[in-house]
Amino acid sequence: MIDVLATILFGIYVFYVFLLITSPKMIKKEKMVYQDPLHYVVFIPCLNEMKVIDKTVRNILDSGGNVHVVVIDDASDDDTLKVVRKIASKNVHIIERKLPNARTGKGEALNEAFKKLMRVVRMLKVDDTKLIVTVLDGDGEFSKNALKEASIAFQDSSTSAAQCRVKIRNNKRLLPLLQDVEFFTMVADIQNVRNYTNSVGLGGNGQFIRLSALKKLSVEAPWGNSLLEDYEMTLRLFLKGEKIKFLPRGIVAQEGLTSVKQLIMQRSRWVQGNIECLKYLRRILKSKKIGLSGKIDIFYFFSQPFLNLLGGILIFFSWIILSVFLYHLVHTELLYSGNLNNTLAFILILIAISIVPGMFFAIKYYWNVRAFKEIESISFFRCIEAGLFMPIYNIIMIPSVLIAFKRYLSKENGWIKTERV
Repeated sequence: MIDVLATILFGIYVFYVFLLITSPKMIKKEKMVYQDPLHYVVFIPCLNEMKVIDKTVRNILDSGGNVHVVVIDDASDDDTLKVVRKIASKNVHIIERKLPNARTGKGEALNEAFKKLMRVVRMLKVDDTKLIVTVLDGDGEFSKNALKEASIAFQDSSTSAAQCRVKIRNNKRLLPLLQDVEFFTMVADIQNVRNYTNSVGLGGNGQFIRLSALKKLSVEAPWGNSLLEDYEMTLRLFLKGEKIKFLPRGIVAQEGLTSVKQLIMQRSRWVQGNIECLKYLRRILKSKKIGLSGKIDIFYFFSQPFLNLLGGILIFFSWIILSVFLYHLVHTELLYSGNLNNTLAFILILIAISIVPGMFFAIKYYWNVRAFKEIESISFFRCIEAGLFMPIYNIIMIPSVLIAFKRYLSKENGWIKTERV
């Protein structure tokens, strides 16, 4: 049974690599055509975001278009509300959540804002196909063209949702740089493939959803209570036959984590949310509204925590084996024996397993950044540095998987808040 499962997962991995190589880097650029203007309502769930919220809100207001910002304060202990109230704009609205009904998860906060939005929509008789609900983190910052790219995507009436490309802005330090390589290149490449397999996933930051699509899920509480509420939303939209697009040119910038401990806790929440979403697997496999390629991608997504755990362990042990071999190579006659070629070949294989995948994406990241004129350039040598440290970055993720399983089995599902820099 294990052999069969391993073979299936390896086959999916090879399929993914094939798609990453053969799929065009970006979908064909579409042009904006005249249409009735879209209205954007941006939900920003906040818990202790006083350091970043002012810049986030002002960035949205400066983006142009018909935009309203709804700041959902989840019983912050700091001066988040004071900061927001100082922003003089009729397009900024505040929803205050109070304990004990606050801090019950991001999905709950979004649902509360959704209920209030629905009252306004009914009163004003707004066309729900022209209203785009946008979810942005407290530190999120759209590129100047993000809303335009979203509007282009929603020209297609069959498009129900869209997801921006994620960029880490505080990438001067190594740990945020590694996260930037992961999001801006590795995740973006996978999302680009999903544009062709009709399986694009929504992220927690920079997602756009038509109000009409949300209403198909629920007229009161469309967001679920999973710790990975964005992917749970993705699955529920797929089960309704809805289409999601990835916006490779529309960027949302956010802060990367600078603490290894915070990174591990953040990823443990994501992994735990992934496990919680497994409850949809049977419905997905039976669904006639999700194609075969989409089902394969979803299955691969569900398997990623396990694959990441195995990959990290594989890299770790390959280093141990490599160290042992190098020790014997220096301290024995192996260097002068006839087995030298075989030994060196084995060492090269171990190095390749450890370094080559990360180095490949780090170099690709360098060229991806250069393709965007509005993004600050990065030196090639820093990208090489990121490639060399990517195996360590993968190993760091091992505890997050173990913590996630421990929390899931012990039924700990509280939200793990990561502090701002």
